[in-house]
Amino acid sequence: MNEGARWWWRSSDGGYPASQWARIKDSVYSFDASGYMRTGWYREDGAWYFLTPSGAMATGWVQDAGDWYYLDPATGAMAVGDLQVGGSRYHMDASGAMRTGWVSSGDGWRFYAPSGAMATGWVQDAGDWYYLDPATGVMRTETLVLNGRTYEFTPSGAWMGYEAPAGYLQPTDHITGLGGSTNTLTWGMNGIKVMIVQRRLGIWHTMKLASVDASFVTAVKNFQWRAGLSQTGVVDEETWNAMGTGWPWTVDQYQAQPVQLTARRSERVEAMIGYAWNQTGTPYTWGGAGPAGLGYDCSGLVLQSLYAGGMDPQPIDVIKHGWPDYRTSQELYDYSGFQHVPLSQRQRGDLVFYTTGGSVTHVAIYLGDDMVVHTDWMGRPARMQYITVGYGWDRMTWDVVRPFP
Repeated sequence: MNEGARWWWRSSDGGYPASQWARIKDSVYSFDASGYMRTGWYREDGAWYFLTPSGAMATGWVQDAGDWYYLDPATGAMAVGDLQVGGSRYHMDASGAMRTGWVSSGDGWRFYAPSGAMATGWVQDAGDWYYLDPATGVMRTETLVLNGRTYEFTPSGAWMGYEAPAGYLQPTDHITGLGGSTNTLTWGMNGIKVMIVQRRLGIWHTMKLASVDASFVTAVKNFQWRAGLSQTGVVDEETWNAMGTGWPWTVDQYQAQPVQLTARRSERVEAMIGYAWNQTGTPYTWGGAGPAGLGYDCSGLVLQSLYAGGMDPQPIDVIKHGWPDYRTSQELYDYSGFQHVPLSQRQRGDLVFYTTGGSVTHVAIYLGDDMVVHTDWMGRPARMQYITVGYGWDRMTWDVVRPFP
C-alpha cells in the first residue's frame, strides 16, 4: 500500500512489518521503524544493501551512478575487495565500486579489463606490454624465462623489447628533459638559433657558418640600436622576441621522440636509420640539431637519430651541442655506454667516425654495403654516400660505435 510517495506492506492479519526484512512473494524488502519500504543504498550491521526502486533487494551485478557493484546472491550484501565470480576475479574498492585498469595491492600490481575481470598473461596497455602471473595476476618486474626465451622488464613492469648487455646504455622511452635550458647567443655559439637570426638580419647565405662571429655581433648591435635595446651584440630572449623570428626562444630544445620500450633491437636500429633517412635533403647547419627544415650538422643528425631509436647518451644533449668548444662527434665516440667494434666488423646501425689531425671531426650512420647516411658541410644536405665520404679510409677510426650491442 502507498501513502503519498512512500510504500508499506499490510499483511493478511492487518499488521505491517517494521524495522525488519521481509520476504514477500519472490523478493526481499527492508522496512524502516515506521514500516515504510526502503529504496536505494541501505547499511545494516556493517554491510551495504541495494534496494531497487520497487523496493526489492538487488543481488548479483548492479550498476548505479555509472559504477558497477556486486551484491551477494544469497544475502544481498555488497562485496568489497577481491571477488571471484563465474571463473573471473574482480576487485571492488572500499566503496564497493568495481575497479578497472591498474590496481595496486600488497603483493603487487594487477590489471583489470574494462569488464572488470582480472587479466593474466601478456597484456598491452598504452602501447607497452606487461606480463601478469597466470595464477595470481601480479605484474612481473623481474626477469622472466618463458618457453625458452628471456624477457626483461622495467621497474614499472613494461617489457623491454631490447636490453643492452651489462655495462652498456639501456634504451629509454623518454629523452631527458632540458627544463628551461636554452642557449643565449654569445660569442662562438652555434646552431639553428644563430642561423635563424642570421636570416632575420639578412647576413645569412648558403655557405655561411651558423656561428656567432664579428659580422653577427655587428648586425645584432645595429638591430638593438634600431629597436631601442641595449647594444650588447648578444641575442638574449628580449632581443629574440623583438626580432619576431617566428620561432620560440627554446627552438633549440627540439628532441626526437623515441620508439616504445617494447621495440626490439632491429626495430631500434631501423628507427634510428629511418629518422636520419627522413632528413635527407635537409640543409646543413653548423651546430644544428633540427628540427627538420632548420638543418643539422653531422653529429646533430646522429644525436637526434639516436633519440629516435631510444638512446639518450647523457650528459650529451642538444643544448651543449651548440656550445663553442663542444664537439658532439668526439663526445659520441668517447661515450662509455656504447660498444666499440673493429671497422672491419661494421654492420647496419653502427656509427662511423672520421678524423682530422687525430681528432674526431665527423660521424655518419652505417647503412650496409659500404654506404652511410650523413651531412657534412654547408651547401651539402643530408644524404646517402659511400662510406669514406671524401675522407678516405686512412682518416677513419679503426673502430665503429655500436649503440645497440
